[in-house]
Amino acid sequence: MLTGKLCGRSFIRGFLIEMENKDCVFCKIVNKKIPAEVIYEDDKCLVIPDKFPATKGQSLVITKKHEDYIMNLDSKVYQHIFNVARKISLAIDKAFDTERTCIVVEGFEVPHVHIRLHPAYEKRLLTSGFEEGIIELKKVVNKIKENL
Repeated sequence: MLTGKLCGRSFIRGFLIEMENKDCVFCKIVNKKIPAEVIYEDDKCLVIPDKFPATKGQSLVITKKHEDYIMNLDSKVYQHIFNVARKISLAIDKAFDTERTCIVVEGFEVPHVHIRLHPAYEKRLLTSGFEEGIIELKKVVNKIKENL
């Protein structure tokens, strides 16, 4: 097996893999070091329910590559995560009969690019949440997946 390092990156069997940020909770989730319920996953991003939702169905679209500012993403990855956000938002709307699902991008609490999909059940946005248990998170994941 070929392994090595090149400019802060590692490669295994000829595939270049970005190094994770060792302290980043989202890197740990992406790399399966912290368990998470998964709504959607591909080679560029992962979608999970927010463990601290302000509203039922709140979810996170997380890039697999660690980057702390969304405007630093490659334009193809940027477009891709917004396409995924749209797809999952429509499934959330259907699954939970929302008024709409809002998109929030800020990245201050966890400095790793992520899009928060924030379901709104009335014409206002609730922003503070509570920790959700694993059973409820699994129910949310299954309900969204049923509507993809």
